[in-house]
Amino acid sequence: MSKIKPQIKKNNPSKSNYSSGWHIFGAVCMIGEMALTLLGGAKNKKK
Repeated sequence: MSKIKPQIKKNNPSKSNYSSGWHIFGAVCMIGEMALTLLGGAKNKKK
């Protein structure tokens, strides 16, 4: 990841776009984890 971050900074000189991109990435990860936990809970309840 350390090699990818500098490249993104060079492509996006504005810090706002760089930070917002990581916020969106984090939000997607959070939503994905919530979906997995909900699906896992539903499967456990059915069993």
